[in-house]
Amino acid sequence: VDSVLARLHTDSDPGDGEDDLRGDVTVDLLTYLALVPQTPFASTTIEGWCDQAPNRAPAVRRFAQCARPHLAPPRSNGQQRAFALLGAAAEASAARWLRDPAERLLHAAELSEEQLGELQGAVHVCHDVAEQIYFASGAFDGKGDPAAERAVPDQVFGDLAMPVLKTCASTGVPQCVHPAVETIVFLAPLDEAAALRIMADAVPSDSGYAGDSLAGDVVVAYLDRLLAEQRPLVLFDRDGSEAFRRLLATFAGAGNQEALALAYSFADIFR
Repeated sequence: VDSVLARLHTDSDPGDGEDDLRGDVTVDLLTYLALVPQTPFASTTIEGWCDQAPNRAPAVRRFAQCARPHLAPPRSNGQQRAFALLGAAAEASAARWLRDPAERLLHAAELSEEQLGELQGAVHVCHDVAEQIYFASGAFDGKGDPAAERAVPDQVFGDLAMPVLKTCASTGVPQCVHPAVETIVFLAPLDEAAALRIMADAVPSDSGYAGDSLAGDVVVAYLDRLLAEQRPLVLFDRDGSEAFRRLLATFAGAGNQEALALAYSFADIFR
């Protein structure tokens, strides 16, 4: 199959767009071959997409969707390889987005077509990678149904996912940050101290994210739980206390009423 796919794409660049990859079956085949048997053409193709993710966003986004079943346990299914490739795509995208802060302040009309395409591609890739990890984690399972049995976070999944989620959130773009934050909250019981530090780094203090009601619902509820269940971590651990203060100050500063009430109720946190 790998050889057949190589022949089909000899005269085209699969990363240029979706025209030659319009069928999901093709990307699904490439994904399986790159992740599990790791055949030469599929591996080289997917690696190339991920290394150049801002310029190959349509292909990388399709790959991320096809890779989702491989992210979740069982781990004999190409899990580590899938996270490594998606991590490379997220790193390339975050690096492109953060490369020139002045560039991001310009109006779209002031950017070249190449610049605009790369910046948009970087955001789309980080969003889709974080979103696919969110769904693969089990965080969405049973959401909205109090009677449903909630999934239990997997330790190996958490170890692989946290660095990639942190990279996606490093863009500071709300649509990239939110699925990362939701997943971090779900995985937090695996290592509360590490999750709190990653969460504090993931939530930007200088963007509109904290002012969004959906963000407040997730993060402030998480802070409430920490105070109820992990009080020594947020009151007496130096790193934990500092991370907790940053998060609470960010949401309180954005005018979130629950965060303001929490800050007043536990004023000793700020002493």
